[in-house]
Amino acid sequence: MKLPAPLRAAFTLDARSLAAARIGLAVLVLVELALRARDLEAHYTDSGVVPRAAILDHPAGLSWSFHALGGSVAFQAALFVVTAACAVALLLGWHTFAATVAVWALTTSLHGRNPFLRDGQDDLLRVLLFWATFLPWGMRWSLDRARGRRAHPLQPDPAAAAPHAVLSTATACLVLQLCVMYWAAGASKLVSPWWSSGDALSFALDIARYQTALGAWLLHFPGLLRAASHATVAVELGLPLLLFVPVKRDATRATVVAGFILLHLGFGLGLRLGSFALVGAAAWLALLPGGLWERLAARVPALGRLFRADAAAAPALPPPRRAAHTVLAPLAAALAGGCLVAAVLLNAENVAPRAPLPKWVAPFCEAIGLQQIWGVFAPPVVTPVVTRDGWFIVPGVLASGAEVDLLTRAPVTRTRPASVADTFGNARWRHWFANVMMYDSPPSSGWWIGVKLSREAYGRFACRRWNAAAAPDARLVRLSVIYLAYQMRIAPGGAVENGPVEEMKMFEHACD
Repeated sequence: MKLPAPLRAAFTLDARSLAAARIGLAVLVLVELALRARDLEAHYTDSGVVPRAAILDHPAGLSWSFHALGGSVAFQAALFVVTAACAVALLLGWHTFAATVAVWALTTSLHGRNPFLRDGQDDLLRVLLFWATFLPWGMRWSLDRARGRRAHPLQPDPAAAAPHAVLSTATACLVLQLCVMYWAAGASKLVSPWWSSGDALSFALDIARYQTALGAWLLHFPGLLRAASHATVAVELGLPLLLFVPVKRDATRATVVAGFILLHLGFGLGLRLGSFALVGAAAWLALLPGGLWERLAARVPALGRLFRADAAAAPALPPPRRAAHTVLAPLAAALAGGCLVAAVLLNAENVAPRAPLPKWVAPFCEAIGLQQIWGVFAPPVVTPVVTRDGWFIVPGVLASGAEVDLLTRAPVTRTRPASVADTFGNARWRHWFANVMMYDSPPSSGWWIGVKLSREAYGRFACRRWNAAAAPDARLVRLSVIYLAYQMRIAPGGAVENGPVEEMKMFEHACD
């Protein structure tokens, strides 16, 4: 079936833009691996804080993980090295299709190994890598291009009349996935009291573990934040629609791409969201209009020569295999379409939990790494648990009787730190504490079983790590994890204020 012209234009991507997205995401995979490697033992081995037994029935886990096949440091380090090598191959565009499949599988496996660390940046990266397995994003700026290899075994080459234009089921799925992500996020905000009241950004920017210096400063302007809250919903719901407007397509698409990149960067400046802002920005590179590259080539002679050299250096591509394009290509297109349907249904269920969801959707999405929830900072019901915030201290008692906070390695104090987020070692530790130590669940739930095992593992890990280099009188005897909690509320003037602090002992452990 021939698509209408507006849809064909909306779903057509430029090969150079796909290459830019490939390079950007490959770099982010490498950076993410380097950051995670700092806590390789702590977060991914049986001697760390999340032994494999803690993830068996975890409700937020994925259905499989290569990383869960072994619990040693050496096993995990080997997988990290293999993933890094595949990411370098993806960056260079060397055997791009195989490298993309490998990076997607290994990244999904890594996220499945420790669901207590999973957050929006992981979901977005994993989802983008999944859709990339269907895309010929090694068509430009790659070793495959230079050596005359086909960019994707199942994707047709672009027509000679439009050598950079790529249109397929896969490109349509990527565009629609991005639209669905923002529409689901916007729809979640429409039914959330935080956003309907206009107080959402004030609450979000005041969550201590996410707060940046800029976010704290912006809290002094409640009127601006209220307007920005309503504008955010309007942007998420309305801006994707411009992709389908058949007027001044390059300028319109450039506006959409710039708008969402700025939105992501704005969130990243106001909140500590890890690499979420950069992953989101890299995703939108794939939708940059082709006219932008032409203008860059005209205005920057060096880039123009580089682009022409890339186009001229590639030998003639071998003819496609008949079986691949007559049998496998339609099957791949059908698979991509089915996956998109599953993603849409999953997002619909997340926005409207009472809507009937086919039983196959959630397990299918978990199996392929397409699991996703975009309603962050948009609670459907505001309860005391939702508005509870605070900070952690981890008092450790030494053999000498002295106390030290294991988080900060300083004397224990109940005074709120100037920056709560900086008391954690890094963003992954911050997320682990939030998921494992901040809340309790029903004792019979899969979440609670994993939380209990992870807390016990943390006690053993903290004792072993501290005592490995401690003098006899400085050895750790016992520790506890205390959450100093308070209720956030909006003051009459629009600013967020904090209620009285309640000391909650979440866990205690005696060292062997």
